Amino acid sequence: MGMDILYLKGCDYVSAFTCVSDRAVINFLDLSDSAVRSYALSSNEKPKLVPIVALVNSETPSHLKAMIMLEATSFLRTPICSSTVFPAVYMAINLHERKKILESTIESLNEKKKKRKYVVKYLFHFMNKNNVDEETAYKKLRAISQQNRCSVEEYAYNYYIDEV
Repeated sequence: MGMDILYLKGCDYVSAFTCVSDRAVINFLDLSDSAVRSYALSSNEKPKLVPIVALVNSETPSHLKAMIMLEATSFLRTPICSSTVFPAVYMAINLHERKKILESTIESLNEKKKKRKYVVKYLFHFMNKNNVDEETAYKKLRAISQQNRCSVEEYAYNYYIDEV
């Protein structure tokens, strides 16, 4: 199937959560192992961004909570039936991709939000310097940022850091 399988036995659970290999595409974690489950419930470490398929033998509250704490994108109930593996892996990979897109979108919006205060500072600075109203100052900011091919937030941030 073109997979490298790394089976961790013993108490090397940190490796399972941080994904030992950079080549890893998907992690299967057996939540019927109480040590894995207790590590998932007690660890503050966020798993590396790889799809996680949780293997569970029963859907008890502790297993469900461990799946949530692991941010598992899919699960397989044991004993594993061959007809359930592909849908679980397919779902894990696709939900993981959606999750990565959402996280990067949230990160970029947070960056934009942090720089938004510089737009207000720039507007006040421009209004006081040129004795114009807010609308004129914003139109000028938008025109200058378009000339520089960047967002108004980016331009105002760079202006404020460089000039003021």
